[in-house]
Amino acid sequence: MSDLTAEQWSRKTIAQLHDYERECPDIELFCVGYLIPPVELLETENGQCRTSALDWHQLYVDFVEQCMQQDQVAEDDQQRIRNIMAGLL
Repeated sequence: MSDLTAEQWSRKTIAQLHDYERECPDIELFCVGYLIPPVELLETENGQCRTSALDWHQLYVDFVEQCMQQDQVAEDDQQRIRNIMAGLL
């Protein structure tokens, strides 16, 4: 797979999250909403950097994990968020 810019990765990931949002159980709506701003922040911070989708995903996961700790997200929600992120690759 070819490398993606931050913008390309962001568009793809946000589209996947919106698709999932349309079908997910109500209990996961908060989690999906929680995952969108970090995508946009990574895009803004990384501009036209190019790397693999796997590298972008790992950067995203690491960033979201840090955010969840800072925000003191409930453990049940953390697990839901991790499960959703795992489905994004």
